[in-house]
Order: sequence, then C-alpha cells, then structure tokens
Amino acid sequence: MTAKERAIEQISCLSYCGEEDLLAHYFLNFDGQKYFIGSKDKTINGVFISEGEWRDFIESEPYQRRKQANEVSYFWDELIQKTCQNALDEKLLGSVNIFDNQNAIHEMAKEPRFSRRALSETIINAINRFPYNKDGIVRNISLMPSFYKDKAYVFLQVRHPHITDYDKEYRPRRSKMLQIACGAAKNKFPQLNRIIGIAIDAPKFAERNSEDFVLLDCAKWSDTDAVRYKEANRGLQFFETESLRVQQKTISDFPGPDRPS
Repeated sequence: MTAKERAIEQISCLSYCGEEDLLAHYFLNFDGQKYFIGSKDKTINGVFISEGEWRDFIESEPYQRRKQANEVSYFWDELIQKTCQNALDEKLLGSVNIFDNQNAIHEMAKEPRFSRRALSETIINAINRFPYNKDGIVRNISLMPSFYKDKAYVFLQVRHPHITDYDKEYRPRRSKMLQIACGAAKNKFPQLNRIIGIAIDAPKFAERNSEDFVLLDCAKWSDTDAVRYKEANRGLQFFETESLRVQQKTISDFPGPDRPS
C-alpha cells in the first residue's frame, strides 16, 4: 500500500485491470532493498499493467519456491489465531487486552511473511533441540530478531516435572521468568526498544500446554531498570551462560533454486 501511494504521488497515470495484477508487478520490481511500483527511470510518467500479470506470476518457478518456503510460516499465524480465538472465547488468563494496539500479539502480527518464516523455523528448531537427558527443572531460551531492527523476540521453553498448581502457581512463575528474560535481553542488547516474550511448556515433555506473552516496551530504559533486571537475572542468568550461541541466517523472500529459505 505504501508503494502504491508513492507511485500515485510520483506519476500521472497508473493503469491496471485488477489489484492482483498490480501486486504481481510490485513483486517483479525489486531494487535490491525493496519492491516498488513503476520504473527506475524517473522520466517515465505513466505505468500500464496488462491483465494476466498475476496469473503468469503465480505459475513461475520463483513464486512456487516462495510458496513452498512459506509453509512453515503458518505456524506463526496459527499462534496468533489461537490466542485471538482464546481471547474471543474469554479463555485467556491475565489482565492484558490483546485487542489493544500495545500488546505482544499486535507486534507479532506486524511481521511480514518472510520474517514469519524465519521466526517459525527458529521456534521449531528450538523445540526439536530441547534436551531429553536432563533431570529436574530445565529451560531453553532463544533470542530471535524481528524484521524491525529495534525489536526482537524471546522464546522460552520450560520443563517442570513437579508442578503442583498449574494455573495459580506454575503459570505465574513462568510468566515472571519470561519478564526477567526480556529485561535481560535488553541489558544484553541495548539497541532493542521492544522485546516480545513467548513462553511455553517444553512440548517434548508436556501433556498439556499453554502460552504466555510479554511485551516489554524498553525505549526509555533507565539505569534503575537495568539494575533491577540485572539483580532479578542473577540466579537465572538468561543470556549469560557459557552455552550461549550466536547464529546468523539470511532469509530471501523469493528463495533461489539452491536455497530452501
């Protein structure tokens, strides 16, 4: 929509048969950083897009590779949809109104498709790597970058073999751990202004599961905030253990024939 508004402002005529044909034209124009509508030649003052552009586009190999690569991203969609449905059914715990524009689900819904693909892959891989051979309380945490440079996600899995009261004791403790993990992420990576936390029971061991969400708006991070979360994290040591690993990954919206994502 932004590209369409920009094109309408810059050229005298923009003609097309259907919105889907305009969308195909948009995807087929890429300057190395962003998609655009129109032409790089600034002397061109009119754009005419023929009928059938979308039909031809969806039959192309790049589109089919993108469609296949995006299948994993629907995990992210399902997580959003499930939480919203629980809210509509009045099944959510806690006092957060997810229909307010300042909440974790709203931030998750902002992610573009290829970013959802990367986030979903990271979560699924973290679930698969959760250790089998450790006794007692075990946790696993991942920090995942957003499409937006000042935003990131914290994904926390917890295994607690001796749960007494799941809803009244365990869930509040897990939510508190998630809050501390988000604060620890801000202290570790000060360039972040928004951190969204997602916590679940480790699926490898859980007979039931639930999700906790936290939005930490840390654009105005004070020294007091930093010290408070540092003290709270002293025993948990989120993002401070020797097992911390950094992985870099490049995601292409349209994967090449030799690149699965």
